[in-house]
Amino acid sequence: MKEETMHRIRDETRDWSSKLPDSIGSFKLSGAVADIDDIFEIFRYESAARHCAIVGCYDEATKEYKIRVRIGLNERSLTNFFAEDFLNFTGHCNVEKLVRQFDSETSAPNLFVEKLNLPQWEYGANLPSEISTFELFIRPSQPVEFTNGSSIIINYVDFDRERDLAIFYNIFSDEFGGEARTDGHTIVLYDFDAKTLPELEERLTAELDNCLQRLHFD
Repeated sequence: MKEETMHRIRDETRDWSSKLPDSIGSFKLSGAVADIDDIFEIFRYESAARHCAIVGCYDEATKEYKIRVRIGLNERSLTNFFAEDFLNFTGHCNVEKLVRQFDSETSAPNLFVEKLNLPQWEYGANLPSEISTFELFIRPSQPVEFTNGSSIIINYVDFDRERDLAIFYNIFSDEFGGEARTDGHTIVLYDFDAKTLPELEERLTAELDNCLQRLHFD
């Protein structure tokens, strides 16, 4: 980040960020302000218990203030908080309300995902809580909205080695798919491509254990 930009953003945000609470629910405010490549972090709330971080930042590449959220190993920007100036950003962003939403056990309903009736999916309700070194972090009964119309409905994570398997449902294509993350790289998987829950169930029955074993030993 250009030095003059960094100083400008630091000056614009200092008074506002100094008034943020030290903790909100299980989330703690990080004391450090980071400057990473083109991103200047204004604040960072993290919850070790929820494996979640909420970051307010300025992106020099797009000239915008943003909120980024990391859940498990998955990270996304919340597009409804994009703003070109700090006044608009703070006007739209109630930090305490936002953090408490992510500290809650329940998420806002998504009508496109609700039609799948995932809480009543017997196979999904009986997924093992652990497979190899991976724990079931996101369950079908509590999917998490991600990006580009996708929601994560299943997520197995090895937090110690930062590896995971995520099964998505996309509202635009109306189909399921999978991705893995290992050593900082994202791998698109085709083993879990499916159009219906019964078809996905067949794919998971055939491939889930093998996929996680491969991710463990790779």
